[in-house]
Amino acid sequence: MKREASQGTATGNEVPVVARRRRHTRSDKLRILAEADRCVRYGELSALARREGVYPCILNRWKEWRERMQAEDTPAAGRPKSESYETLRGQLRQAERENHRLRMKLKRAEMLLDIQKKASELLAEMNRTDESCESEP
Repeated sequence: MKREASQGTATGNEVPVVARRRRHTRSDKLRILAEADRCVRYGELSALARREGVYPCILNRWKEWRERMQAEDTPAAGRPKSESYETLRGQLRQAERENHRLRMKLKRAEMLLDIQKKASELLAEMNRTDESCESEP
């Protein structure tokens, strides 16, 4: 018996040592989902999942797959691919450059406002001194 278990085979009611991932065809998924849509009473969906050898969460994943397929998305793509690391790094560098450019523009605008304030104060002061000089004689 130990020899059989070490080789990955099973006899009788024993579970195989090497588990195999189950693959379901598109038609199997659609058939099971059609049955799942007809389940209305409590526990029927779980019973269907047990009978077909899948977890109930897999049925939810298949439902999302079917909705994407019906929305004319590519079903073979599965989950949407995330952007690559390098693409995201490039976008980050570009955003940082834009941020720096806008900060410099803001700094220049603030400096111009300070210069305008100082010029306005200087002109007001010069105007006051001119008026006081004219009124003295």
